[in-house]
Amino acid sequence: MGGEVTARVFPPLGTTDYSSYIAQLPDPDEVDGYFWVVGGTGTQAALEAFVNAKGDLTGDQHAGNLFFNPGLASALGTDIAGAYVGGFAVLPSDIKTPEIEEYLASADKTWDTLKTGLTGGEPGPPSTAAGFGFMYGYYSAGVALTEGLKATGGDPSPEPLQQALAELTLDLPYGEISLDENRSGIVDVGLSQLVEEDGKIVQKAVAIVPKVDQSFGGTFSTDTPPPSRDFPPCETADLPWVGNEIPVENGVPQE
Repeated sequence: MGGEVTARVFPPLGTTDYSSYIAQLPDPDEVDGYFWVVGGTGTQAALEAFVNAKGDLTGDQHAGNLFFNPGLASALGTDIAGAYVGGFAVLPSDIKTPEIEEYLASADKTWDTLKTGLTGGEPGPPSTAAGFGFMYGYYSAGVALTEGLKATGGDPSPEPLQQALAELTLDLPYGEISLDENRSGIVDVGLSQLVEEDGKIVQKAVAIVPKVDQSFGGTFSTDTPPPSRDFPPCETADLPWVGNEIPVENGVPQE
């Protein structure tokens, strides 16, 4: 309690049965909360395993990265209202700037339908897929490659192309993207909250955290251990984005 982490569980990649790993977690009355870092198709399986073993998910005890999309609403239940989610795939879906609307409309003009996890694997609006981080990542990489080749005059050789990419700052629909000295992306990250509207859980953007890099504000470096059960420690840290978040009100960034 009191902010101390009492259990960390790291299932192997490719795990489909989370029951034994969830069993290692303390019960809800033994901890302040849980932070979920589960990716891809494992998210719903892990959350359902928690509900079966520990009880309903509640917004005041749970937060995470790939923690919510419309396809997970039935697994989460309305008690999850209040939880915060963020990460590269959690794009602020309720923010509709002209740049975002143009980007989403371009997907609907290009394809008739796309099957995605957000539509339960069934054909759906292409803009639904485009508004999720996975497709947006491919889009961003495609724009970067195009701009890099323009800068090299079409020369795809590794050295000139990598140099050109290192000097790019892309002004993309969901914020600027550039590369650090390790050619890792520096991106704006959306922070959203799950809220209940008319008996359904929806995602509402509350802030944009600008220029998040691979070190997560200096938490990781070549001198620190890799992420593990013991690192990083659960402690208060002076992070560069604290106080520099861009608030979002009713879908409008307050810049």
